[in-house]
Amino acid sequence: MYAVQEAPNQYEPTKGLCSLVSYPERCTLWGDSRYRGNCDGTLFKDLVLWYGPKSVADPMLGSGTTADVMTGLREHGRFRGKFWGSDLKRGFNLLTTPLPGSFDFIWVHPPYWDIVRYSDAAADLSTMPSFEAYR
Repeated sequence: MYAVQEAPNQYEPTKGLCSLVSYPERCTLWGDSRYRGNCDGTLFKDLVLWYGPKSVADPMLGSGTTADVMTGLREHGRFRGKFWGSDLKRGFNLLTTPLPGSFDFIWVHPPYWDIVRYSDAAADLSTMPSFEAYR
């Protein structure tokens, strides 16, 4: 069974959410689809609504999709908890620094190993010399 976004309000839960999902049309409300490797925020939104966490973290924030989703969920009265997000380009290195606190829900969408190179930073996972080093 596939879940399809049917609600006219993007901040409502997707009807029929199950373990296999397909979102045939990209939602353009969140993040920046021009950012290579950007993930549509619909799955993230659905999981936050499904699990109802009080605190959410995204240590690989990228173009800011999850932050945008959380802002919208707050504005629509669907989330009242704590959200924290950062990444390497904002000065947070998940490989060497613990998360700043405890969270109920952590979303991690790592960079692709050798498909898209994001920077030349030594800690950038997209620059790892081998798959073993990436893992």
